[in-house]
Amino acid sequence: MKFKNKCPRLAVWLWLSAGLGLVGCGPDCGDACRLDLTLGQDVNSHQNLALQQTTQAFVEGRSWGRGDRARRPEALPGLQIDPDALGPDSTTEVRLGANRSLGLRHERAWGLGGELQAYAALGAGLGRSRYALPMGMGPLADPTEIRLRHVWLQPEIGIRHSAVVPGGVIGTGAGLGLQISRTETSVQSALLDVNYRASQTMPYGALHLSVQPDSLPLTADLEARIARDGMSQIRAGLRLPLR
Repeated sequence: MKFKNKCPRLAVWLWLSAGLGLVGCGPDCGDACRLDLTLGQDVNSHQNLALQQTTQAFVEGRSWGRGDRARRPEALPGLQIDPDALGPDSTTEVRLGANRSLGLRHERAWGLGGELQAYAALGAGLGRSRYALPMGMGPLADPTEIRLRHVWLQPEIGIRHSAVVPGGVIGTGAGLGLQISRTETSVQSALLDVNYRASQTMPYGALHLSVQPDSLPLTADLEARIARDGMSQIRAGLRLPLR
């Protein structure tokens, strides 16, 4: 099993762009800088890669189980995990359960003329997802549960347009980002008890739609994201200003 997870040039470029963009965000930065608490759905950019890493660790005997349950029953030496069960081309029946994230986002914006702005942002937080596979995966027909818990760091740069409308402000934008995650993946069934921790780095592109009502101190966000490996997602969230 082979998978790629190397993008050093893009990673360095995004880190430098976001980092240099946030330089100067101090008390006198005004409305150009903001710090938000973010609440919403978990991001799935890292999940396919995390399951692939867990599968490889299971094959090589580097994963670990919990309690007294056998990780690899001796009676089933060929027991395997489908590494692409969460992938974009998977035909496995998957039902999403828990799906949430909590984080902080630090952002700075520059006017480009009119209502157009460029921005650089750095986010960090925690995420948790749970998937139920009622028909199992591959040759394993037992119901299976996949859980992912992760911490993430996310630099992003992009452009956006803001329009003042009756009752608030509507923003649209596009950005390029990099999600760096440290994930604990758990695969559980009648035959499987597999756990593994690994790091993932996944570039992505995103389209954003935001609504900031005049009557509430928050911003509602809708994001359409596609990662380098083809994983796509539409997710909703809220941003609550801290400064």
